[in-house]
Amino acid sequence: MKNRQNPITDAAEKNKLWQKTSYANLIRYIPSSMYFCRIRVRGKLIRKSLKTDVLSVAKLRLSDKEKEHRQFAQIFPDEPNRAVQKKHRDGFPVLSRFKLGQLDMVN
Repeated sequence: MKNRQNPITDAAEKNKLWQKTSYANLIRYIPSSMYFCRIRVRGKLIRKSLKTDVLSVAKLRLSDKEKEHRQFAQIFPDEPNRAVQKKHRDGFPVLSRFKLGQLDMVN
């Protein structure tokens, strides 16, 4: 008879990959030691890398990342994704990204 793993055990093993920190919305991915922000915006859970393994740097970047996502949610309340499609004058879609309170055009 095959050994089947319990779904609860699988979930517990998955949680071992992430470590909570003493700071709100800041978690650490154990295999790489990198810090991530984990925030909820408009009911959706967002987890983004802060691209550092130093706690003091992660704390500084966390506020910037939160601000970026919350500003995007205010500017584009109906957009489900971070990539926004706009129609160019020729009718072709032009992708733009939101970054720190401004739109950057992507070609």
